[in-house]
Amino acid sequence: MSSGSLLRLQAAFPGCRLIADVFSRLTARSATRHPSLKQTGASLGWGIDDPREVESWAPGIYLLEEWYFTQDPDLDRLSLGYRSGLSVGGGF
Repeated sequence: MSSGSLLRLQAAFPGCRLIADVFSRLTARSATRHPSLKQTGASLGWGIDDPREVESWAPGIYLLEEWYFTQDPDLDRLSLGYRSGLSVGGGF
């Protein structure tokens, strides 16, 4: 989703709340090397480093909450190896 896409959603659904899973710019650029994206040919078109940036795109857009998957209370259910990989990759 780009700023243009978000603005079209805002116009089509005034007053709604949008929940989005957004990557950093670095992650979006490097994601094409991930095996799952290689297999599907999918790509990530953009990323954002400061979630509050979306508030500058147009009046009426507000960041209500920022949440990281590493805050999930069920994260400890993942294997130690997976959690270690997230830690090394900067996920924690």
